[in-house]
Amino acid sequence: ALPELGVSITGGFVYRGAAIPALVGKYVFADYRAAGGQGGRLMGLEETAPLSGTFTLTQSLPLTEANPLNTSRRILTLGEDENGELYVGTKTNGGVLQLNNGNPAGGLYKLVPVSSGNTSLQAAADNVLFEEDASGSNGAGPFLFAGNTAGGNNYARRRSLIRFDVSTLPAGSIVTSASLRLVMNRTIVGSIPFSVHRATTPWGEGSSNTGDPGGIGALATVGDTTWTLNQVTGTSPVSGTTWTTPGGDFAPTASATTSVNSDNPYLWSGSGMVADVNSWLTSPSTNHGWMLRGPESPSTTEAKRFASRQFSSVGDRPLLELSYVQSPAPLPFETFLTTHFPAALVGQFIDPSGDDDGDNIPLQVEHAYGFSPSVLNAASATGFSTAIASGGGGTTKLTLTFRRMPTATDVTYNLQISGNLTSWTTVATSTAGATATGANGGTVVSDGAIVGQSPARLVTVEVTLPSGTAAQFVRLETVRSL
Repeated sequence: ALPELGVSITGGFVYRGAAIPALVGKYVFADYRAAGGQGGRLMGLEETAPLSGTFTLTQSLPLTEANPLNTSRRILTLGEDENGELYVGTKTNGGVLQLNNGNPAGGLYKLVPVSSGNTSLQAAADNVLFEEDASGSNGAGPFLFAGNTAGGNNYARRRSLIRFDVSTLPAGSIVTSASLRLVMNRTIVGSIPFSVHRATTPWGEGSSNTGDPGGIGALATVGDTTWTLNQVTGTSPVSGTTWTTPGGDFAPTASATTSVNSDNPYLWSGSGMVADVNSWLTSPSTNHGWMLRGPESPSTTEAKRFASRQFSSVGDRPLLELSYVQSPAPLPFETFLTTHFPAALVGQFIDPSGDDDGDNIPLQVEHAYGFSPSVLNAASATGFSTAIASGGGGTTKLTLTFRRMPTATDVTYNLQISGNLTSWTTVATSTAGATATGANGGTVVSDGAIVGQSPARLVTVEVTLPSGTAAQFVRLETVRSL
């Protein structure tokens, strides 16, 4: 019996496509809505051996986003195209018939392969905040400190900031796991939980250096950060812009927590850190790294010391280890839709044969010509024309022109002729943005830029027809890859 995972089963298909070899032979279906009100869950069922009668259930197919899909995207249907590739029809809110501001709230997605990878990043910046010293910093020192430290009858907090440059990940990456590695090299108490929190305000790293063993702040320099200042802009006295709250601005909920004890490497990981890194990939300006904190119990010494990014041993320096998948880049037509229909819901279907502006040019053809779908375009703007002249010796020369967009790399342009409107012969073609080439007697005379309409190009093709050839029909076929 199947485990009780959701609300109802959405039937699917046995995958017979070529794009995702690991899915071949697996029956792909779904939960409409997972238990607890979450979004739908894609699942797989496959016979363990042919005719065995036993099956293996994959409760969550690996996807580039969390599975269940998310807290609102419910799965209404699955579809299959002529090549055996699968599509998922979703509902983005409420019940089957509920609308979103009067619009259909559904989305249609195609299952496509992704590439994956792993990377390790060295810290781009780190620093220490010293509660008892408003001018103290440690931008270039070899150690990081966190927790409470004791000095006479006074207990003062230490906090460390660490930032990594995640912009080196390939474009379109989605992080699936994140692990922060810190090496502790000095402690005076037992096992203590230390947490990392997402920092919410920019901060600096200057040339201040507490040295070895450290623990007491050095005078902050320009570019540093202190307990009260997130950016030091002047010295004598130390001055600059202040934190919203002394001690640094950070998310109150920890992104990850790990108990640290003796001198060893320790890892902080989990969904919170994954969410942080993905948010930085989406909005790089919000990447202010993490704040490392101890429990900071009053009147308790809990301080720990860790190697910083300036530590002498490279292998002990802070390290962020990431696993990621790289989604396929959007096709040019998808970018075209995003550009011209910014109010459309994510995944909303827009009919490629539609004609919103009423100029009798279908939407996907306007994409192929580089037109705006909200502006009326005259037929002459397509550049499509024909001219007939004598070719000598009783032959006839056709001169044909058409417009193409080299940026529309998902479109193939086929210039074709026919004597009967039934069978068509391609005399010139352009695929994936490449320069047009002649075929079947067609010669490309030119493929040049259109003045004032870059990057659009105008292609001129000549075709010599044998003596006695009957009237010819001409068409431009545009085929968009999916």
